[in-house]
Amino acid sequence: MKRITALFVAVMMVSSQVFAASVAGTVKVVKGGVDVVKAQAVMGKVAKEGLNLSFDDILRTKRKGYAEVSFVDGSDIKVFEKSRLLLLGQDRTKDGFNAEIQKGKVLFKVEKMHEVAGDFRIKTSNAVIGVKGTVVAGMVDPTGTTVECISGLVVVGPPLLPPPPPAPVPVAPPAFGSQPGGLAIAPPPPTPSCCTAPRFCFRTAGTAGSCGSS
Repeated sequence: MKRITALFVAVMMVSSQVFAASVAGTVKVVKGGVDVVKAQAVMGKVAKEGLNLSFDDILRTKRKGYAEVSFVDGSDIKVFEKSRLLLLGQDRTKDGFNAEIQKGKVLFKVEKMHEVAGDFRIKTSNAVIGVKGTVVAGMVDPTGTTVECISGLVVVGPPLLPPPPPAPVPVAPPAFGSQPGGLAIAPPPPTPSCCTAPRFCFRTAGTAGSCGSS
């Protein structure tokens, strides 16, 4: 009987650890039309307060919809109307992402983690946003990405692209623009830009981003 009890307790502990590891956050506030699309699903299900979200879930708000999510690391996320937020991961690594703004406006109040060196990383269709202990809002529309740094510091860089195939070696000295024989030498990739509050960073397709006072 003791062996059966010990085995049952061990199974319960493992199950609880697996469950905790898969929980990305909890929906705290829901107003208007809000739903969640689970990974591999086509249709969304109505989101309710207290609902646990998993990684790879997409939280969608409709017109006049609004939601607040408590992320697993203690950060708070506010999703405004007509927006889509994809939850990606908990770890703060240099080559991974924690969330993706697919559409609309999302505000992040990121909890600073002193024992972690990496930033909370957010991606959009044309930008990478790195934040640490920062309140930042990202707005994505067909024209590009706008990042509002409300407090702290945020770094906005170009999206990560796969490495290009090796280019032929030009005979003439490297220069920007077209070379003899039709060989084009591309300029170096854009560098990230830093924004400190209160400022806006604007990024349109193919630009390095620019900042201006709010």
